[in-house]
Amino acid sequence: MNDQTAKILWDARLQGHVLPADFEGRPTDEAQAYDIQRAMIAAAGDALVGWKLGATATAAIKALELDGAFVGPLFERFTVADGADVALHPAQNPALEVEFSIRLGRDIPYRAGSFARADVEAAIDAVIPSFEIISGRYERDGTPPGARIIADGGSNHVSVMGQACTDWSGADLRDHPVTLSLNGEHVADGSNAPLLWDHTFDAIAWFANHPMLEGRGLKAGDLIMTGTCTGA
Repeated sequence: MNDQTAKILWDARLQGHVLPADFEGRPTDEAQAYDIQRAMIAAAGDALVGWKLGATATAAIKALELDGAFVGPLFERFTVADGADVALHPAQNPALEVEFSIRLGRDIPYRAGSFARADVEAAIDAVIPSFEIISGRYERDGTPPGARIIADGGSNHVSVMGQACTDWSGADLRDHPVTLSLNGEHVADGSNAPLLWDHTFDAIAWFANHPMLEGRGLKAGDLIMTGTCTGA
């Protein structure tokens, strides 16, 4: 059933249609949701280039009724550079998020024990300003959608990577301001301060022992999106 549910969600992602809220095989808890996500990764036929972290603020965790932040895969075909044309599916109500992404320069092997910032900082190659376009591939029925979002890869549609910064020594990665403009019009201000972590690199330390990485770990070249700084 997990394989079939993964296929249903993947087809919705590719084709742009919207599933009913009670679609067959929908997950009922986070463990089942991650099993479906694993099945999607295995069946996608596309290279895994990194991960997104979602529900990275306390308010989002409460709204989704999750145990904490979640993770989802980034696939090569849905990860593009600044300036790319991106096809959207209006029926899925796409929304834009502004984030700091991290690119790794070396592997971080998986281990069950906890990581500290010092354990991961040497592996970080670049900090990248980025957009994530998220899309809703099923109807909402008023029930908390957290498990369905996890199963659906965190609702990721496309990730857009800006110019990489390899010298972040002068940047305040605890509270860095973010301004979003669309077509020259100011839309939103924010920062990474409201996120769950004291510092952007702490997000990598939190993620490095996540069960989704067991057997793989984090690889050199992986991109990790650390959570929206401006809402959606």
